[in-house]
Order: sequence, then C-alpha cells, then structure tokens
Amino acid sequence: KNFAELQARMHRVGLVRKSVLRASKLSSLAPQEALVTYPVRPADGLTNGRRIDTEHWHKVSHIFPVEKFDGDVAKLRDGLDARTVPLANGREAATTVDDAGFALVPDLAQYADGSPGTEHKDIDFADAAAVEAQWLPQVQRIIAATLRDAVDTVVPFHWLVRDSRRDNLDSSKGPASFEGSAHAPVLRVHGDYTASNAPLRFAELQQRGMLDASWTPDTKSWAIVNVWRSIGDAPIASKPLALLDASTVADARNDVFPYALVADEVGLVGYNNSIAYDARHRWVYFPQMNKNEALVFFTYDSDAGKRQVFHTAVDVEAPSTAAPAPRHSVEVRSLVVFRD
Repeated sequence: KNFAELQARMHRVGLVRKSVLRASKLSSLAPQEALVTYPVRPADGLTNGRRIDTEHWHKVSHIFPVEKFDGDVAKLRDGLDARTVPLANGREAATTVDDAGFALVPDLAQYADGSPGTEHKDIDFADAAAVEAQWLPQVQRIIAATLRDAVDTVVPFHWLVRDSRRDNLDSSKGPASFEGSAHAPVLRVHGDYTASNAPLRFAELQQRGMLDASWTPDTKSWAIVNVWRSIGDAPIASKPLALLDASTVADARNDVFPYALVADEVGLVGYNNSIAYDARHRWVYFPQMNKNEALVFFTYDSDAGKRQVFHTAVDVEAPSTAAPAPRHSVEVRSLVVFRD
C-alpha cells in the first residue's frame, strides 16, 4: 500500500482527527480502583514464567518468533503480586500513542474501505479467511491514520480472538467458541515482546518476503502495534483491557524482566516482558467499549522500548448486580516500519 497517498486521502476527507494528550491530564482524572496482578521478579538463577499446554501454545505460538527452550522447567517461577490500583477512565482524556503509547479510535466504519459513508459490516471472526480479507486491511488503515505521517509500512502478522469464559491457565475450561479458536484474556501484567525476541520477529517476517530485504532492525525505526476491539453485540463489561501509561514506566524501566511461556511438549518457548509493581504507574481503561471502537497501542518500540504498553485484563465493578455478558474481543499484531 502507498501509505502516504492513503493518509493524504484520509486527511482530505476529514477522517483523521488530531488528539492531544499530556500525562497530567490522565493524572487529574477521578479513578476507580481495580485489582491488577503483577508478576514477581524471580530470585537469581530462576526464570519468571510457566509451562503451558499444547492447545494454549497452538493459539499463541504465532505471536512469538520460533525459539527453542533450552532452560530447565524446574526453575520456572510464576509468582504473582496482586495490587489494588487506581484505574483512570480514558474516555475523560484524549490520548495519543506519542505519550501514553495508546489511543482510542472511535467510529471504525470510516476505515471499512478508506472512504467516508461506508456502512460498517459485521465480520465473522470464526472465519479466518473473512478476518484476513476484511479486517486486516482495516487494521492497516487504522494504524496508518493513528500514527499519521510517520508510517512507511504496516504488516499484520497475527490475530487472536478472546472469550472471557475461557481459562488462561487451563485450556480444558470454558466453551470452544469461535470454532474452537478463542483464547482467554490474560489477567497478568505483560508486554508482548522483549528487546531480544522482537528483532527475531522482524527477521522472520523479512525472510517471508513481508518486509524490504534491505532493512535491518538496527537501522530502521519500527514497532509492533496491537489493534484491539470488541466483537460482541454488548459493550464490554467483563474483564476489560487496562493499559499502563508508558510515560509512567520510564523511571521504572529497570524493573522489566522476561516471562517465559514454555511448551515443553514441543520444546519451544515464547517470551514476553514482565514489569514489577511501582507506585508511579498510572493505569487507564476505556469502559463499555463497543464493536465500533478500537484501541491502538504499542507492544514493542525499537526506540529503547519507550512506548511499550504493558497491559492486562482486569475485573471492574459492574454497573448492576446482573452478571455481565462475556467479553469477546479480537487483537491484531502488526509490525510497523517508520519513515527515516
């Protein structure tokens, strides 16, 4: 795609609206509280992480580059540190990826084919071919518009449906929804990639002919960006996504450490980032998200990880005593290369 032409067309029809965020706006909100589960940094010689079953691995394996696990599963430790933290309402402040690392995108209908007035049609997210043909091109347009003139290339490479009735720790629990493809929300603070495995993902996509062969992860400015949205008929009320404002992580960056998801039956591992609790962290969520909205957030940033957004599903107080509808959501990870 010619992203310069695409972005210019979006600007001409008024589809891109500049939003302004400063961290002080988020800190001024009157937040509610939520329980957020942080990982615990393990003792020297041990590894933060856990074994996962084969079904779990098959659903998440394409998030990660291929890496063989040469460690000792007996040295895995999955310590958790549950903290009650303020949870700010992100709808009360404009956001941009430039500061917090995330932004809410309203009115997805405008990205259906890049032109205004297009009817937003539901996509069958149990149908992989439909998702790849209909939703992934929209994801490219959403990222190009949200990150504006900086974008050179957007390559969607992984998508996953989640159902809050599933169990992240035991794949045998919960309904086999979306033709058995749905996975559970993650109730643990994490960032999707580390400084070690994100460049491996870059190289793998390059080997598959999806990135310019002349580029290198050391000389280009690039990121991995997640586009996350509800796909249920009801607004999300169960286990919404909470996002850690990246501007509040900078001073605590030395508290980041890897988390290993080990599929020892196949001898492979996927690493993501963990971060320890810090009182300076500011958590934000967007209540009652509907299927015509999306969150765009950095899951890796080649610029020293400055905009990597740690995130987790959380339980928040329901607006009524009735059990909330289950969360059905879809997330798409894309590698984004910026202009020099």
